[in-house]
Order: sequence, then C-alpha cells, then structure tokens
Amino acid sequence: MTKTVYANKKNRYDYIPLIIIFIFLNLPSILLIFQNSQIQIIQKILQLNDKASLIGVLPVSKPLWSINNMNSGQWQKQFGDWLNQIIPLRNLMVRTHNQFFYIFFSKSFMLQNLLVIGKNDYLYSLFYLTNYCNSQNHIFQSNEYDEWAKNLQKLSDFFNKRHQIFVYIVTPSKASYFPEYLPENYKCSTKPRKNYYLAMQALKKVHINYIDATKLILDDKFKYGNLLFPRGGTHWTQLAGALTNQILIKKITNLTRISLPKLLFTYETTYQPEGTDRDLEELINLLFPKYYYPVPKINYSSLGKKSKSLNISLIGDSFLIEMLPSLIETKIFDNINYYFYLHKRFHLPSSLTSSDFLNDGLELDINDISNFKDILSADVVILEENEVHINSEHTKDLAKLILKKV
Repeated sequence: MTKTVYANKKNRYDYIPLIIIFIFLNLPSILLIFQNSQIQIIQKILQLNDKASLIGVLPVSKPLWSINNMNSGQWQKQFGDWLNQIIPLRNLMVRTHNQFFYIFFSKSFMLQNLLVIGKNDYLYSLFYLTNYCNSQNHIFQSNEYDEWAKNLQKLSDFFNKRHQIFVYIVTPSKASYFPEYLPENYKCSTKPRKNYYLAMQALKKVHINYIDATKLILDDKFKYGNLLFPRGGTHWTQLAGALTNQILIKKITNLTRISLPKLLFTYETTYQPEGTDRDLEELINLLFPKYYYPVPKINYSSLGKKSKSLNISLIGDSFLIEMLPSLIETKIFDNINYYFYLHKRFHLPSSLTSSDFLNDGLELDINDISNFKDILSADVVILEENEVHINSEHTKDLAKLILKKV
C-alpha cells in the first residue's frame, strides 16, 4: 500500500521558528506583565544599563493618558516611542545593526542619516560635506559676497566709531582640511569651495580687520597633520584654536597698541580623544567604537603681566568652542562673553570641560537690545563664521540688531 505524502503537511518542529518570531515581536507586551523591579533585574543581568545608552538619542518619558491625546492619536505615537525605548536588548540591537552597516557598507543611519563615513574611517557631518562639495549645484554670484562684505564694513565702522576693535574670523571645515578622505563615490564639484574663494576676494575690497584661519590651518597641515582635525570629530581641535588665537592676540596687540602677553603652549600627542574630538564617533553608536586615534593635549605656559585689562565678546558658531580654552586658561583677557549664534550668552571664564556647557547658557531674545550690552561695551568684538556657512544667520542678525536698533 502506497503512503500518500501531502506537501502542505508540516512537522510540528517547523513551527518553532514561527513561535520564536511571535515571542520576539510580542516581547514588549510580555515584559509589561512584569513589575518594574523585575525588568530592572533582567537589565542588570544583561548588563545593559546606562553605559550602553545610545548617544544623541533623547529619552522618552511615559506619556500621560488623556481623552484629547487619545482622540488625536498623539498618545498612541508617544506610547509607541516609549515602549520602543524600554525594550531590553534594544540598545544592543541598535549598536549591532549600526556595526553591521558600518563594516560592510560604510553607512550609518544615525542622526537622520547626517553622518558620513569616509575613507580610513574618517567621519564627516553631511552639512559641512554638502556645502564644501556644493552637492546641490548652487550658483554662487560674486555680487552677493560683495554685499556681504559691505555689511561687515558697516559693522566695523559702527564699532570703530565707538572706539571698539572689530575682528572678523573665517574658520575651516573638516572637508576642506581632509578632502583626501571623502567617500569614494561622493558627488563633489570639480571646483569645491567657490563660496569661500568669492568671500576672500570680497574681503579684499573692503577695509576691515579679519583673520583667514582657514588658510592658516591648511598651511599648517604639513606640520601638524591629523592633530588639527580629529578622525572622529566634527570640529577642529583645541590646538587649531590656540594657533588661531596666537594670530588674533597679535592682531589685537597691533590694533590697540596694548602690550598683551603672548599665548605660549606646548602639546603632546595622545590617543584618548575626549569631548568634541570624538563627537561623531559617539553619535554613530557602534557596538565596538573606535576611540583610539591621535589628538593633541595642550599645556599652557604662565603669562607675564598685562599692561591693561581688556574685555572681549565673541559671536559665532560651535567652532569658537575650541578657541575658548586657550583664552580662558591663559587669562589674557579679563572678561569673555561668548554669544552662541546670538541665541545664547555665556560669561567666561567658567568651568569649560566639554561642549556640555552649551546647555547652561542664557537664552536670549534677539529683539531685546539689552541682552547684548556686553557686545556694546566690549573693547574687542570678534565675529566668526565657518567657510561653508559664510553670510550666516548670526551675522545677519548681528547687522540687524546693531545697525537698525542702536
């Protein structure tokens, strides 16, 4: 007698993978049955507490239920985000996923796909890369930069009439410093940085005090190499900031004819990056992050006596953060006020161990001129822009604030 075999008949063991998948997909609901203490015990056993938390991912609080939130659908979304956050092994799974794409595809999905992995594991911020390469094929016109330079001239004239020193600084981007490590197939113009070159040409047509820190740092690349821009960071290093400050202090000395102490320092190479020297490496959230690459460690020398005290106000973006330590630790200036994009104000010296101090600044109302009295009373006013963001919003805001409201 022949035994009939049906193709659709399954062995009971064939259901095991389906059962495992079902349990995994419903794990959040199963875990909610446990008390919080039991969940914490599981987490401790798996050693997945704070040290495995994801960098740059804001924690989500358990949402409060209400009829309005329920009807609008807002509660369901918030609950889903919170539930997704408390899943045990979530951080491990995210880091494992990131590690896989990092190794096999040189790709990261963290920070809304704004991180770019270049050659030799050099990391870039997409914003700086896009602007450096002009990936969007923007047509730059010389007249728009001539107008920008004329506005800087108006600002300089305003401060000069008040017997204040005005200095403009343009800072470099990582893409211009390390173009050799850009991704192989990244779309980049055959003539990048056109906006920077047009801006430098425009500055030569006006009469303002400025420092081209971009040229300064790129000229020093042969001497300092990867100590001026770190492999796993967005910004330049404190060494690059200190080198720029040496030129700045010399210029202020010449303009004021006040004998300021020279900024003297020594540095050594270390392989333990901290703070902004590893911010992109942290944000990529890998299972096995690469925190071993050369960065400078600076030691500042003691200063001589100052012939006169000076107060300065700095206005600019996050690149100023790496210039602040050498100014603070050497105490060349008596009072330092840092205006972060004109949106926050920081009175320094203060504890400056990392960029975390940006969370403690005083929020400013751009329409209230009294918030900016330290700019109007400073002996020296310094305005900074990065080369990929020339004619930035904080420069426009400063012009509106100063030229129209004072």
